[in-house]
Amino acid sequence: MSYFMIHKDNGEILNVSGLTLLSMLADKDVVEDLLWELSGNVRRVVELTDGPAKVWRSPRELYAEPIQQHLMLSQPKRMTQDYLVDAELTLIVPVKIQCRGHSDHNVKGTVHDVFTGQQPRPKDFFVQIKPEEISSLMGKLEIGDVTAIEDVKIINVQPYYLLTDQRRA
Repeated sequence: MSYFMIHKDNGEILNVSGLTLLSMLADKDVVEDLLWELSGNVRRVVELTDGPAKVWRSPRELYAEPIQQHLMLSQPKRMTQDYLVDAELTLIVPVKIQCRGHSDHNVKGTVHDVFTGQQPRPKDFFVQIKPEEISSLMGKLEIGDVTAIEDVKIINVQPYYLLTDQRRA
């Protein structure tokens, strides 16, 4: 059975079964598409009965059944080695933007188009990131809080050898 992480707008984080997730959805017509997308290890914003939330598939170790955990502990340990992984993280960072526009709708379109690269930054477009937001983000990442990570793209994986091992490679 698959389990899913739900990060609600109020900050609450849940780890639920697929059946529980389905019962929480506001629109039952999206079930098939949602499950297909979530099987690809992505995060998606969905509308739950009590508001919007980000949903993604839980890592296996968070939902292993007790018997599976026992089996994992009783199996012999496999040899491991160190790896270096180059990756890109898409982070969620709160910002303030100052810009000009004709209406709320126009401004929202301009902000979206600038950040998605569909239009160049206008000269009256300013982005402010508070230093404490960056400090908070780095603190979250240090303690393993992944709620600020929107997406992960693995670029390269290679074995990592200590200097003493490099002569054998």
